[in-house]
Amino acid sequence: MTRPNNELDKPIAIYYEQPNWFVPLFKEIDKRGVPWVKLDARYHQYDAASPEQEYSLLFNRMSPSAWQRGVGHGVFYTLNYLKHLEDKGVRVVNGYKAFTTETSKALQLSMLERLGLPYPKARVINHPSQALEAAEAIGYPLILKPNIGGSGAGIKKFSSREDLQAAVDANELYFGIDNVALVQECFTAKDGVITRVEVLGDRR
Repeated sequence: MTRPNNELDKPIAIYYEQPNWFVPLFKEIDKRGVPWVKLDARYHQYDAASPEQEYSLLFNRMSPSAWQRGVGHGVFYTLNYLKHLEDKGVRVVNGYKAFTTETSKALQLSMLERLGLPYPKARVINHPSQALEAAEAIGYPLILKPNIGGSGAGIKKFSSREDLQAAVDANELYFGIDNVALVQECFTAKDGVITRVEVLGDRR
């Protein structure tokens, strides 16, 4: 007997880039007998003309730090794919809007400003020649970090103008895969602890 082709018949898709991180998740889904498929972002492609909704839900676990593993282009590819899915009506966890913000520290600053939440002083720049001017507005010590980073990747601390000038002269500043960086106030976290907050459906 053929089951009707409805939402419940379609598998959940796990879209990922770093396979080792998700082994426990894959095992748990298998244990529960949930219909699902793996979508490896490193080798993925899609048909923009396809009218079929292949998945009941897609869980996006692409990482902004993929550039450290040679898959930086996958961040931009993923944004296109997520928008494509949402335009087709596919339910997506960590979808286009969320992933756009996740992959831009500049947008995160704008969001904090909009919400009236405190954050370290920062300037967004797009060329190393702008770093010293931005630093004068921020003050030392400061950090310079790529807009698309991931887990602290690419962050450098500068304690003085001389240190930053030397890095600029030596072309040592890394602005990341979108060539945008933040010059930001540096401070020590209280008790050395940083708290990460994740939000699902606009709720913590």
